[in-house]
Amino acid sequence: MHLPQTSGILVEKVIRDSLAYKAGLRGGTIEANLAGENVMLGGDIILSINGKNVGSSGGIKEILGFLKNVKSGSSLKLELWRKGKTELILINIP
Repeated sequence: MHLPQTSGILVEKVIRDSLAYKAGLRGGTIEANLAGENVMLGGDIILSINGKNVGSSGGIKEILGFLKNVKSGSSLKLELWRKGKTELILINIP
């Protein structure tokens, strides 16, 4: 996939009006079957959260691990792979 690193977390779906949606995360738009599992491709790939690389095996559990230590009023900086290049977005935690 020509990614800048060998791991990341694919964003398959973003729930409307969620913090991720409001921050501009994009879910997949192309339905595919990989190794017998249906997935949505074409969405953002999260490469790091607050500068720490994320792996593909932990998935949502890894993200939840980051979130349980986040305090109200703070923010998360996500490095994404989107449309062939890296981008940074900031999610402000209410």
